[in-house]
Amino acid sequence: MTPESGLGGDWSGCLAAGPTEGTFVYNNGGGDLVINAVEGAVFYDLTFNMMEMTWSYKAVNFNPFVYFIGATDGWANPDQKLALQDTEGTYTGYVYCADPNGWGNEFKFQRVAGDWGDDSQLNSNNLAEITGDFAKGGDNIVAAGGVGVYYVTLNLAAMTLNAVKINNMNLVGDFNGWNAGDDAQQMTWDAENYCYVITGAGVTANGWKFTTNNSWDINLGGDTLDNLVANGANISAVGTTIKLYPTRKTSDNIFCTVE
Repeated sequence: MTPESGLGGDWSGCLAAGPTEGTFVYNNGGGDLVINAVEGAVFYDLTFNMMEMTWSYKAVNFNPFVYFIGATDGWANPDQKLALQDTEGTYTGYVYCADPNGWGNEFKFQRVAGDWGDDSQLNSNNLAEITGDFAKGGDNIVAAGGVGVYYVTLNLAAMTLNAVKINNMNLVGDFNGWNAGDDAQQMTWDAENYCYVITGAGVTANGWKFTTNNSWDINLGGDTLDNLVANGANISAVGTTIKLYPTRKTSDNIFCTVE
């Protein structure tokens, strides 16, 4: 470990391994610091106590899901979730934020559902950056865009959070010239059942998808209706009543029904 002044080749100010395990010395006075690799870990949290000249590390293991809990459900049910997308700690998904009890449209994430311990909580205090339509608000995260569904990207390596409010969810496909902003194909949010609904849909077997905010920036498709993914394949199922369940509240996957 080197101070910024040492970047470029000056080793004289480096922290190096001390005479006993878990200690370090200044001025490059020892051997290399060593981390014993933990299977499955891609990142490690490092802690250096500059007064006591000790250091430690902890493997960061990324769980398959991160859970949303907040005012939407009375701070009681962490059953909306984001899913891990890669080995770099990136989670994405949709969450519905509301304030039915007048407590403030606020929430947190948990690494482990229902676990309020410091190692599990993800909040305004330990996330380095919150951007887009979410904001910091004391200990809690605030849905600054108001009541609605948000597309969320959470990176646990960088500890950053970004949200885009979904102002509309549309059907788009061969049937309407792949027009992502077709007002006639807008879906309605059903807050009771956590799904978007459209009746009288005009989709055909020639292919269609879900798009948001009159844009292709955030879209959903998939080879099967029970596992829709970002930028997924065109859907060929045909029906007039379509329901999209984006929040992973009742399933580990984003899915839709076509009738």
